[in-house]
Amino acid sequence: FFVASIQRRGYIADIRGVFINDAQGVPAEIVEALTEGPAPISSSRIRAAIARGELEEAAAMLGYPYTVDIGDAAAAGIVLPPPGKYQVLLHEKAVAGRGTGFTCGASGGKAAEIQIEEGCIRLPPAFAGGLSPWEYVEFLSQSASPFRVDTSLLKA
Repeated sequence: FFVASIQRRGYIADIRGVFINDAQGVPAEIVEALTEGPAPISSSRIRAAIARGELEEAAAMLGYPYTVDIGDAAAAGIVLPPPGKYQVLLHEKAVAGRGTGFTCGASGGKAAEIQIEEGCIRLPPAFAGGLSPWEYVEFLSQSASPFRVDTSLLKA
């Protein structure tokens, strides 16, 4: 049983629980928090990176790409990247007799570009409609911006 070291106040009950478990014969140890860059990894930092569209930073802290269950994407508390296009891997729903489901960071999946708009995941037409077999979206990166420079406006 491991508990991350606690940086904030207000978690005395958690610390007491560790020592009570240890006294009852359940080994417990307080370990140092993991860091990514200058700060400890926390769920708040991960959610903030996703909300900013910094998917590589979120993946580094998670240890695998950020993945969302398509059916839960609109649920309260599910963090999606900001509106835009994203390179993803789509993973199929688990089918009886074909395994137990998806594992984050597992190989496989179908490469696609999706659109996030108004808090919704929009699958490309080739992947949407009917009884879609796709259940999970594994975010890889934000697509390059379609920004173009009109060079005819530049003066020599």
